[in-house]
Amino acid sequence: MTTSLKTKGGAILLAGLIVGSLAAAALIHGTAFAEVRAQATPQASAPGRYQVSSFAYGYGYAAAGTSGSQSKVGAYVVDTETGDLYLIVEGGKPHLVGRVGEK
Repeated sequence: MTTSLKTKGGAILLAGLIVGSLAAAALIHGTAFAEVRAQATPQASAPGRYQVSSFAYGYGYAAAGTSGSQSKVGAYVVDTETGDLYLIVEGGKPHLVGRVGEK
């Protein structure tokens, strides 16, 4: 490269660095330092929102060649805020049974 090309390349590089620095400063000043507002804190659920009633029962005896007696375990869960009643059986997912007060 000749000296004039090196000088022009250096000048272009220097100009690019200056323009890039100014653009970055403008972006940082415009967005990163903008007014920050806290998000509204969600209200915590009241203590005792859920009421749980569990059950377990067994019935019958194991017949020859079977694997034990028949039994069932689970729980009813009431959401006291919404009145929803859920049934959970043997580690399955809860499913909505109804609402408290509904027939």
